[in-house]
Amino acid sequence: MTKLMKTNSKRYQANMDKYLFDCINSEDTELKTLQQKIAYAMECFNNYDSPFNQRRFPNLQARLADFLQGLPFSFDYWNDDILRAVAVLHEVEKVPANKEQVVINNYYSHLACNILKRVKNENN
Repeated sequence: MTKLMKTNSKRYQANMDKYLFDCINSEDTELKTLQQKIAYAMECFNNYDSPFNQRRFPNLQARLADFLQGLPFSFDYWNDDILRAVAVLHEVEKVPANKEQVVINNYYSHLACNILKRVKNENN
């Protein structure tokens, strides 16, 4: 049975850094570091975030996940592509069948969590 890495492991976090770096891009500005890309992503999110969304999703991570579902960046969005990307993040050949739906359902929330984690680390 294929076992997924713990998402707080250093290897997984390094893989997530690379994934975020590869997926967050700007057509207007050249972003050279992960910190620049995270700052750009949050700037885009803050421009999108409205009082209506804040009432609809009081939780910041849920609002950011909702924003990411609108595909402002080049994150994978087809279920098969999400499962392939997550397999790469976990360094496994394939996501176990019993975990597939959980992975798909939580994908954008997980991305949002990881972006916010990097924002918090940058501010500390």
